[in-house]
Amino acid sequence: MTELFEQSPLYQKIVQEAIQQGVQQGIEKGIEQGIEQGEQRLLIKQLTALFGELDAELLERIDTLTLEQIEQMAEAIFQFRSLEDVRKWIESIENSQKN
Repeated sequence: MTELFEQSPLYQKIVQEAIQQGVQQGIEKGIEQGIEQGEQRLLIKQLTALFGELDAELLERIDTLTLEQIEQMAEAIFQFRSLEDVRKWIESIENSQKN
């Protein structure tokens, strides 16, 4: 009985649509992750150019930022005078998430 159902055109259509939807969602998620990683790398390069090599702790904190936060930080980058300013900026973002 199950085999007959699985062979029906309606079942096949539903399965195909589900597969296509899953593939599309996977592609979109991959694109979003790629954009986020690219912007994150660019931000790290900019900070490194301004202040020298970043320590592991700061890199980890940058890694936790969302795409929106990375973009906000990129806009604020010219206000930073030191890595301490960068840390304080990230800390303010982290604290705002807790509230």
